[in-house]
Amino acid sequence: MILEKEKALELIRDSGSLDSIPKKFWKDKEFVLEAVKINGYALQYASDELKSDREVVLEAVKENVHALEYASDELQNDKEVVLQAVKSNPYALEEASDELQNDKEVVLQAVKSDPDALEYASDDLKNNRKFVLEAVKINGYALEYASDELKNDKEVVLQAVKSDGYALKYASDELKNDREFILEAIIINEFALEYASDELKNDREFVLEAIKVNELVLKCLSKEVRSDRGFVLEAIKVNELVLKCLSKEVRSDRGFVLEAVKSNPYALEYVSLDFFKNEEQLAQCIEAVKNHLKDRVGSDVSQEDQEYASEVIKFVKDTIAEKRKEIDTLEQEENAKAQRVKDYKAKIDQELGFDL
Repeated sequence: MILEKEKALELIRDSGSLDSIPKKFWKDKEFVLEAVKINGYALQYASDELKSDREVVLEAVKENVHALEYASDELQNDKEVVLQAVKSNPYALEEASDELQNDKEVVLQAVKSDPDALEYASDDLKNNRKFVLEAVKINGYALEYASDELKNDKEVVLQAVKSDGYALKYASDELKNDREFILEAIIINEFALEYASDELKNDREFVLEAIKVNELVLKCLSKEVRSDRGFVLEAIKVNELVLKCLSKEVRSDRGFVLEAVKSNPYALEYVSLDFFKNEEQLAQCIEAVKNHLKDRVGSDVSQEDQEYASEVIKFVKDTIAEKRKEIDTLEQEENAKAQRVKDYKAKIDQELGFDL
């Protein structure tokens, strides 16, 4: 009998054949347990008694989520069984009873493993605002299966974007074209811009507004736009942090840095350290800041102009002092390394400098 079972299991393992297995084995729990571990669909051939056996059903679902279809109605509607099933495979929710597809705990457990599992939740849950907020908090992509009404709900969509910026892909067209809403989304996650309406993405003024609230937006723009020197300088004017997003080569380019600093003196903080090693470049940079401050003044000097000038001058002096200190520290570290190497080599020469 044992030998026959082993041959039957080997047949399932090698060919996937289930029809040719003797019926007597499908009443044997030990055999069925091994069979469903190999092929979850083997549950289809098990006796009614074993289709109602928790242990057997759970093993079958672990191997193949669709095996739950062949479990008894009682187990398809058993919350404990389905909870364990969706932990092993979230898509087991598809085969659960209507009642459990409407159970918040069961569905959230499935969504924790895969947001796409929300597709198999009841329509009531997909339109339940409180529930969908919980789901998108776990994974923003769950928004794809929310009701159309909730895809147009600002709070729900912002929560999804907070989890994953790309979740904006599933928001309503109305929200994707809502200027203020998209800016809110971009503050949370710069990748939200990718799924804004084409109208907004092609609006230069809007993109600059987006960069103003989140400098990382620059990284989401096309290479062509990022290579547009004039646009990048405009971006730096509204947000000096943009310079931090550029390559070291650009941040060391004298012409670019001078234009950037003249546009926004606070960009100086993100200029490449190599730039500060050149006194001539630094002098030109200070001259650019002077021009920036002078150009701000109109027919008279306001209190605001004076306060701004004082802040900028202090910032420039402090930044230059900090960068010089950083350069000195790096040079000292490099000199110390060179000295250690020199001492090491001298020690080797000394200790091995004997006559053979």
